[in-house]
Amino acid sequence: MAFTASPHLSWGTPITAASFTAGCAFDIDGDGWIDQFTGTGWYRNTGKPRTEGFEPYESGTIVCHDDVAVDINGDGKLDVVACSDQGEHGLTVWYEIPADPKTKWIEHKIGAGIHGGVGPEGVGDLDGDGDTDVVRGDVWFENADGKGGQWIEHADLTPPGGNRPERYGLAIKVWAVDMDDDGAVNGNTGGIFGWRMSRGVRRDVITDGGEGIAVLRH
Repeated sequence: MAFTASPHLSWGTPITAASFTAGCAFDIDGDGWIDQFTGTGWYRNTGKPRTEGFEPYESGTIVCHDDVAVDINGDGKLDVVACSDQGEHGLTVWYEIPADPKTKWIEHKIGAGIHGGVGPEGVGDLDGDGDTDVVRGDVWFENADGKGGQWIEHADLTPPGGNRPERYGLAIKVWAVDMDDDGAVNGNTGGIFGWRMSRGVRRDVITDGGEGIAVLRH
């Protein structure tokens, strides 16, 4: 398969939305075309991506290292989970996208933030109750009410000996997947290799701290 460069999007083109490494692509405005969310704003696909540039919009969201598109409140629509350790933006949050996504998005706090730790796939049903929980790398958050309004932090992902002492901590990449094909979600996080099994749960957790992979079985 051959790829050609579009004259309307280049790797060197500066963008207005503030982000460190975050970004996820999905249909934000419901028009059937894939848009791009990144940090503090999003870019609307006009439907003519080969001939027209994407339209930028501010969303009132945090400057972030990671973001993931997933349905948090169970309404059948994609929301965005974001995580950052940057100053006043040092949060793990999820955003409900309003009917008009060009207006400010609705923020719901999950917990404190770290450097990375929810992307690219740190979401899934970790406790088997049918809703979406969030993995932050060092902890996981239980979606207690199933609607994203109440969260319980479970600090059982940090391995014996604790986190790495430097700024980036245990993990900057996370996957919630079924590692052992038992129908349970385990989690994978990084710095060292290992994984945590979920008893009666739907996912394992995998994390990557840039020095290797850790698969954590809960």
